[in-house]
Amino acid sequence: MYNELTLNDTCSLSQQIYSGLEFDYLVPITELKGNKFNHQLYKNYAKHNNRYIKELATMILEEGLQRTPIVFSDTPLLIGGHHRKRALTYLGVSHIPVRINDKNYTWKEYKNKPLSLMTMMAMDNQRPPESEFDKWCALTAMMEAHETQYGCAPSVKYITSYGATAGFSYTKYLNYKTLVNGNTTLSLPPRPELWNDVVKNEKSLKWACKTQKNDAKRDDGIILPKLPEHDNLVTSEMCSEMMRGMGEYVTDVMNTPSEVYGETMYPMRWADKSVVSGFLSSFIEGCIARGLKALKDITATKNNKGGHYDVTCDAQPNTFNKPFRLEVKHTFEKYWSSGTEKIGYNLLCRTNSTFDKFCVICVYVPEFTWSVGGHGPKKLSLNSLKGLDYKVLHGELFENEKGNLETILEGVK
Repeated sequence: MYNELTLNDTCSLSQQIYSGLEFDYLVPITELKGNKFNHQLYKNYAKHNNRYIKELATMILEEGLQRTPIVFSDTPLLIGGHHRKRALTYLGVSHIPVRINDKNYTWKEYKNKPLSLMTMMAMDNQRPPESEFDKWCALTAMMEAHETQYGCAPSVKYITSYGATAGFSYTKYLNYKTLVNGNTTLSLPPRPELWNDVVKNEKSLKWACKTQKNDAKRDDGIILPKLPEHDNLVTSEMCSEMMRGMGEYVTDVMNTPSEVYGETMYPMRWADKSVVSGFLSSFIEGCIARGLKALKDITATKNNKGGHYDVTCDAQPNTFNKPFRLEVKHTFEKYWSSGTEKIGYNLLCRTNSTFDKFCVICVYVPEFTWSVGGHGPKKLSLNSLKGLDYKVLHGELFENEKGNLETILEGVK
């Protein structure tokens, strides 16, 4: 009976916005149904996408309907076009044009295959911008549908595939599970309240996972708070002594020969900047540990075993009975790098290529200051220091005409 309807049988608004659109037949708007699996797949959208529906309605009113909703071949039940239907209902049209899916899928063959249908809808549907929680909802709906359709939980292979369709990767899914359930191996307690911030679209999953890890480190005493009493433990005098010996140390290392096959080689002269920078960091760590003892009567340890911080001091009278930890970073560039985010006191050193001019900055680096990329080391740029309570112990740090921080390297007087 629907095939007998023409645009002339519809309201004037329908005739206006469907003009020139290709479709198979027209359906009275009250008789075009959405399928239940769409709601399961996108159950979170209905709570927050009213604005998108109004924007879509305005676009349809101004430009006409651009994409025809898709239905099953045996009944006017939507596969794709649920938001378009809501927008058209909002506009008050009498009918909606539809097109039968290209492969003549029927509702009869798909009504007991929720996963297959969800995958089809996800590929066709026109959706508003999605939050991470929206994508998580889509992934978990597909996982539940897999269990319904196949009678077993999906394997990693299938979760990875569904995650690609939903926009919520398997890695993100594992991070979500760790966030909500905790991980005893990693000493991470459950933090479902942080996931609630993601659900409300107030914070990202990356932020929540990082907060979970940082709070756990803080509870374990790995991350220590900023204390006014610790702000001045590392001094310019310590740095001057350290810099006076650095040039001689590096020169000795560079000029250390090795005999191979009867020929003399100087391997460290071949080293790239990152290797040399590592040697300099180690030298600085040792100097600062000894300087704390000599000038402050603080027993300090240079960590040689890959610990989270490079110089550590247990609680003692001259640390005001609080433990003190210091991360040492050296660079020839305009940023410092680290394998992990170093929260706490950092001694940031920059030198020239001849190791006779320096800039040394001591700063407490708070959470979320190190930039975090998808792969590789974390970075701390000069501009990251803006607004932080840093102390320049040697050289200068200034803001140029473009608003970027720059250093001036100075020799030892």
